[in-house]
Amino acid sequence: MLATIIPRITGALSVPIYPASVYAFTDADEGAAIHNEEKDGYYYGRLGNPTQRALEAAVAELENTDAALALASGMAAVSAAIFTLVKSGEHIVAPQSMYATTTNFLHHLKERFGIATTFVDATNAENYRAAIQPNTKLFWIETPTNPLVLITDIEAVASIAREHGIATVADNTFATPFNQRPCELGVDAVIHSATKYLGGHSDLTAGVLVGKSEVVEAARHGANKFYGGNIAPQVRVACNSRHQDARSKNGTAQLQCLCDREYARRPSKGRGSLLPRARIASKSRDRKTSDAWRIRRDDRLDLGTVEAGKILPTASGSARWRLRLAVWKPFCNTPHR
Repeated sequence: MLATIIPRITGALSVPIYPASVYAFTDADEGAAIHNEEKDGYYYGRLGNPTQRALEAAVAELENTDAALALASGMAAVSAAIFTLVKSGEHIVAPQSMYATTTNFLHHLKERFGIATTFVDATNAENYRAAIQPNTKLFWIETPTNPLVLITDIEAVASIAREHGIATVADNTFATPFNQRPCELGVDAVIHSATKYLGGHSDLTAGVLVGKSEVVEAARHGANKFYGGNIAPQVRVACNSRHQDARSKNGTAQLQCLCDREYARRPSKGRGSLLPRARIASKSRDRKTSDAWRIRRDDRLDLGTVEAGKILPTASGSARWRLRLAVWKPFCNTPHR
């Protein structure tokens, strides 16, 4: 796909950086046609360039969505999504537990713009239904949540939203499209803090909004144009998908290790927990053997058939839910602390 966007005239294996802020046209008519999107091309760096388009195409392909918009940070993606779908006097339903800055932003919207938010226990999809008001326009989902890794039934929440004509946006930062693709489960748009797993090396700050074309393009010509959350060309090429597979495998293992530690310390509290309580291979704290610090593979919950992107009940049929992951590591080498 990228080869059709960035012509490989030099044989380069990496996408080139286009730092240009403006572009030349053969004449005024061509410039007008590009500006009015009657002809493909670029005219102002803040509104996109070939490097940015390559990144957007890659993330849209990873999420299996219609379109993508790359932005300067995860919060730029959050604000672009919300300002595109909600206006003053309208209402949002969002999780009680999620990324703290998103929570603070929603409080800020109420104070400054009159956009109210009802925060619910998102581990039960029916709580979204119960929170609907006549002016509700958006269901916000974050799963797994940051930092408590709680799980929301994406498909169930999206179904409730469709019944009531409400838009849905999912923050897929923690899971990444390697493990789940919310738009395949009925969500209208997805945001990422690409600063985290999509970037993967702690050397960039970026965000991405992906999803239905009408949502993404409205954000491109609205929030992206007016609020200045534009991504720099150097970041656009650094935030590529070349090592996404390896990063996501490592992130999946880290997420599992985090859950195993948590549920080794306490029983599951019910629906919304990522995994039931895990058993430690050994209570010994002898650091001479790393096995004493690992979770044995045969002690893990059997995931059954791999089907990425779905949240399903446990085999026992209990109320506990888990994220079904596409890749699983036998154990995590990080010691319990």
